[in-house]
Amino acid sequence: LIGFKMVYNSGASFGMMEGAQMLFVAISVAICIAILVYLYKYKRHTYFETVALSFIFAGAVGNAIDRVFRGIVTDFLNFEFFDFPVFNVADCGVTIGVVMWMIFIIFSKNSPFASERAAASERAVESDNPNADGKASTSTSDKSGGDSHAV
Repeated sequence: LIGFKMVYNSGASFGMMEGAQMLFVAISVAICIAILVYLYKYKRHTYFETVALSFIFAGAVGNAIDRVFRGIVTDFLNFEFFDFPVFNVADCGVTIGVVMWMIFIIFSKNSPFASERAAASERAVESDNPNADGKASTSTSDKSGGDSHAV
């Protein structure tokens, strides 16, 4: 099922951009700072969101530690039943955290983007219905003087 195979990776996922260690460390640090600022600035987080961001944070720190102290990331988990790049626990944390956070952003009413989604949805409804205020306004003209009346 899952085996162990020691691989040293000096690049990003799938071996991309080999040798750009300091760039990856800088990206990891920036992501960690962004997560901390986000958690501090927006105080009302769900447990699900906090766990998702914690997975991302931990995975970024884990790979950054490897890059700073060893110069490379050590990957060792290998799917033996199909061809997939070798990965490590930190990679799993980042992947699980990103998937969880995307689920939170898409489906949670507590998402920082929920109000934007609601506004966009409301604008879409309004564009389908020109009388979005809910009032029917048809004017009729009577034969005696031409006064308009809202019906």
